[in-house]
Amino acid sequence: MLEKQNLYSVIVLGMDHINILGLKISVKDGTIHIYKCLNDLFFEKLFEFLINTKDVKIRILKIHGQDIGLGNNHIFKALCNYLNNVQTLHTLDLSNNSLRNIDLVTLFTILSHNKCKITSLNLSRNSLDNVRMRNIKFINFTKLKRLNLSLNLIGDLGLQYISEALKGNNILKHLDLRNNYYTNNGTVFLSNSLNKNLTLEEFICSEPFLHDASIKDKLSRNRFINNTLEDLCMKAIKKHKHKDTIISSIPRCIMIKYIYT
Repeated sequence: MLEKQNLYSVIVLGMDHINILGLKISVKDGTIHIYKCLNDLFFEKLFEFLINTKDVKIRILKIHGQDIGLGNNHIFKALCNYLNNVQTLHTLDLSNNSLRNIDLVTLFTILSHNKCKITSLNLSRNSLDNVRMRNIKFINFTKLKRLNLSLNLIGDLGLQYISEALKGNNILKHLDLRNNYYTNNGTVFLSNSLNKNLTLEEFICSEPFLHDASIKDKLSRNRFINNTLEDLCMKAIKKHKHKDTIISSIPRCIMIKYIYT
């Protein structure tokens, strides 16, 4: 077993664990899951180590219940510094961390950077309300495919902000809005956004969306469109040698129009 002491008070124990200030943390399969309340120094050392080492590549980071948004600015700054310097991370789970408005603006801005490769974001249990959802406009959805906003305080106005962000989106496929505070009025916003959004395939919700036939029909349409597009692309690949050229030369709008006709 490899054991190495470095400048950050971190010991690498094989390929499955690291020891940070005496606390053993699993990094098996490129995943770190932190659910205990730990101090600022721990997170500073953790993120410094992950930025400066090539031995450990993290793909999934889960930090639960640290109350990052309640005065723990050092932890949030250390996290943001890490996100600005990493390109291997594809899943970020920050559930139950009391994120504030300024935290969301900063986080969404980072997620919009070209360096960032995150495709799945979990912000459940953060007391996100209508005011905080205004900041969703700062998200660049060019990479994000899964977004979990369940168990928050999102009402109809917040859902309107989310729906506006979805209108011009062609990447997001999974949206979780279970257990929030929207009403029947909120279904109108989402349904209207799906007139233009052709990618959202899975919408996890609670009442009043469960019986909205319009939204169900549009999600089913999106699944049909995307599956058909994939089939058409695969057929094109089989018939031609230059795969990338052929895929990029098939305009999405023409293919969708062809499906409907």
